[in-house]
Amino acid sequence: MTHPFIPRLSALSWIVLATFLIAGCTNPASRFETAETAPPDFALAFTVSVTGAQAAVWAPDGDPLTTPSQTIIEPTRAMRVALGPGSTANYFPTVTRTLSPQAFDAVHRLAHEAGLLDGDGAIPADAEDKPAVIYDIEIHAHGRSRLVSISPDHSPAAADLLKLLVALRSPPVVTE
Repeated sequence: MTHPFIPRLSALSWIVLATFLIAGCTNPASRFETAETAPPDFALAFTVSVTGAQAAVWAPDGDPLTTPSQTIIEPTRAMRVALGPGSTANYFPTVTRTLSPQAFDAVHRLAHEAGLLDGDGAIPADAEDKPAVIYDIEIHAHGRSRLVSISPDHSPAAADLLKLLVALRSPPVVTE
């Protein structure tokens, strides 16, 4: 006997209905998977490593895309920055500033669009001809973490992300 408010459905109808419900719950474009806003666990560490002859010619006012540096963005929107040859993954710089929610979302959006959570374009660890400049990008979002080593020549999107991070390093200047 069926309940008067529940229509009689065949077994196939129940399977189809369950499939649509499950697909809706696992939709990859859920509210935390979109690039528009950063998830609550979003964090990023972007280290520029320079080796070989290029490392010997470091200058503080050099090209920020090839200057040894480390930028860390925490889930609290705190930004930590270190510049110079000592800025490696082993160094933890002090807080430089706190990003606005819009700037924090912009960093997440660019990292998402660059495919960094997928690890596209990574340099193999045993590559013999490693480039002189390597971007080591550690990113955490949506409960997943990924470490990607990539060349700026092979990833213009990673270079664009670094340009944004460089622009965000210091508070904006207000002119009158």
